[in-house]
Amino acid sequence: MKNLLKFSLVLLLITSVSTFFLSCDDIALSDLDATVSQDKTIVRVNDTLKITINATTSTDEVASVTISKGGNPLLIPAISDNENYNETLNYVVTDGDGEIEFTITVTGINYVGSIVKTIKANVVSDNDITLGAKTSPLPSFINGTTLKTYNSADAALNQELVDIVYTYSATDGAIIGAPSDPAFTLASWTTKNATKIAKINEQSLSAVDGISGTSVKGLVTGDLIGYLTVGGTKGIIVVKNVVVGDDGNTTMTFSVIK
Repeated sequence: MKNLLKFSLVLLLITSVSTFFLSCDDIALSDLDATVSQDKTIVRVNDTLKITINATTSTDEVASVTISKGGNPLLIPAISDNENYNETLNYVVTDGDGEIEFTITVTGINYVGSIVKTIKANVVSDNDITLGAKTSPLPSFINGTTLKTYNSADAALNQELVDIVYTYSATDGAIIGAPSDPAFTLASWTTKNATKIAKINEQSLSAVDGISGTSVKGLVTGDLIGYLTVGGTKGIIVVKNVVVGDDGNTTMTFSVIK
């Protein structure tokens, strides 16, 4: 009887150990992984946003791949290779200004749960605005959020609303910058917003977030500029045309990131 009891205990121990290792094997059955990338973070209506999804595994199978925007499912290419799903969704932007978010969900046959990824993009609109230099009749001041422009008299009465100033100097050419920048003679002003403004190399949120200057001098056609107001508004400026001189002006495309 004692030998039978010992045998039963040994058998139970072996069974438990076997079950443990089987469970470990079950956990290790899936090495499913997924990555998602996008070709831009700033988009405009009618732009095509390319979203690339890559789901790979060598010990499992890709069971499903879905993508939705705002809870609404979008049509994407079907799974043709259940070990390497590498497809691109070409999303044509029809959304209004503001942030749009996409949720990508990947599941596997043996993978416990699902892999969920999110990406975001900001839809912006373009506004062409011409700012004038010292003796130009055109306004020289602008609010970076509303894009309302001001002449000298109105700007002095609404200093807290002025985020960006334009001027021209024989030394530095056409200049755009913050009211706080010494390039601008605003001696009587008591409020001078310290807007961050600088050239950027791409139209992206990360590029705008990385700026630290307060003015851009020697503007030329094609300059790409980012700005960040003290109130937190981010924007992008593209220089379209520069007319030099104290009575000159510069036409720029402003895009506010909402």
